[in-house]
Amino acid sequence: YSKHGNQYWLYVRDAMELLLTETSMRGHGGTIALLPFGFPRSSGLYATKYALKGSFGLQQVLEKCIENEQPFLSSIAFRKLAYETIRRIANLSAIDGALIITFGFEVVTFGATLTAPRSALVPVIGPDGYGHTRKTTFELDRYGTRHRSAFDFAAAHKGSLVFVISEDGPVRAFHRENDTTVHVWPDCTVSMFL
Repeated sequence: YSKHGNQYWLYVRDAMELLLTETSMRGHGGTIALLPFGFPRSSGLYATKYALKGSFGLQQVLEKCIENEQPFLSSIAFRKLAYETIRRIANLSAIDGALIITFGFEVVTFGATLTAPRSALVPVIGPDGYGHTRKTTFELDRYGTRHRSAFDFAAAHKGSLVFVISEDGPVRAFHRENDTTVHVWPDCTVSMFL
């Protein structure tokens, strides 16, 4: 962001939306946890099942998309490469367990088990796209293990963002707001697929 400003944010936003869409289309459901830069890889908040050797390099591809916006043909080539890379990352989410990536779209692990301790923080429905909040509690107990572990993971580390993709329903998001609250967005598809 510091290098490309708002243009980078627009590409990252679209890449994240595409990743969630591709994951949702696979029909398996899944969990995608995004870790902020500097998050310790041996945090004890997840158990690694599979590790990726190498890198997809999506952040670099997104930067190339921005840098090559003017030359039409090279822009198409980099956008196609970005799309294909996002689809490959989405395929990893179909494996049983969580896909854990950094905010720079580097895959940390996949098929992981989220092992954060049970949180006593309050799940509150997060603000809408206009910043309005209802301060309504999200009934986490109505949902299964996948939602509970996603909530606990987000609660254990401020700065992480966890998405739960249901097999046949919405995409939910969890983000720790402060020392007492985890914001929950019960249906991200409302704003994602406009």
